[in-house]
Amino acid sequence: MKKFRTVLLVFAIILFCFVIQTSILPMVLTQDITPNLMIIVAAAYGFMFGDRKGMVIGMVCGLLCDIYFGPLIGFEAGVYAVIGYLSGKFQKILYVEDLAFPLSLIAVCDFVYGFLNFVFLFAMRNRLFLKNFLLQRLFPEMVYTLLAATLLYPLLRFLYNRFMHEKRRNALEQNSVMKNT
Repeated sequence: MKKFRTVLLVFAIILFCFVIQTSILPMVLTQDITPNLMIIVAAAYGFMFGDRKGMVIGMVCGLLCDIYFGPLIGFEAGVYAVIGYLSGKFQKILYVEDLAFPLSLIAVCDFVYGFLNFVFLFAMRNRLFLKNFLLQRLFPEMVYTLLAATLLYPLLRFLYNRFMHEKRRNALEQNSVMKNT
């Protein structure tokens, strides 16, 4: 029952962030650049849940973006899945409660996402304007995403700790429970 509740809550968070990203943020911000909330969700929950679950969460985020934005189905899903998977590799090394590393991880993930978009969607079609793309599109989006992550990541971490985190017993409690049975 707890796993079903976790899946339902993560899917609701993904849908909520997707609706905010596609409907409200373009109206609020005056430029064509908006923060990428799907990157925040995929990287943050990949970091919190681990590599495999992060990959699945990233794929769901990417499929939503593919269906709504993408010129082809599967490209964004693959990129987001890789982002969720690679973010999940840091779960065992670093602590979730620290704010500096997850924010820098989200910034790096947004840069990788933007660069892969440039390479596969523009450079392959011989549109080689990397300097303009970096200065006018990629870096401003990365800054917006980082600012949105400072607000959204603590909320995602709170929801994870409150509703989704499986409390692990320490080794002494597990041994005593096993001996009693």
